[in-house]
Amino acid sequence: MIGIYRVYKDGILQVEKQNKLTLKDVKEQKGSDSTTVLEAILRLRQHCSLPRIVKPEYSGLESKFQRVLQDLLETVDSDQKVVLYSSFIPVLECFRSTLIEKGLDPLFLD
Repeated sequence: MIGIYRVYKDGILQVEKQNKLTLKDVKEQKGSDSTTVLEAILRLRQHCSLPRIVKPEYSGLESKFQRVLQDLLETVDSDQKVVLYSSFIPVLECFRSTLIEKGLDPLFLD
């Protein structure tokens, strides 16, 4: 639970930097400005999908991305086709560039 809270807090802090809000302000609004909270949740979802979307300077482990990439490559190696979907286009762009680096030719629909 500590790890989830930490990521959630990081997501809120990212919104704080963009909108010049403090974490205290977000907590006090409690529905008066639900868009701020929804934006924080969106940033959290993005951070969980691929941290460098939210923080380009992030250089840590991207375990979810790496796991999906590993599964994707194993599936392609077994001559099966794959449809990869994400709500976030930057995630798909990262997969596309990585697959191209590995010599594959992915079809990208946007």
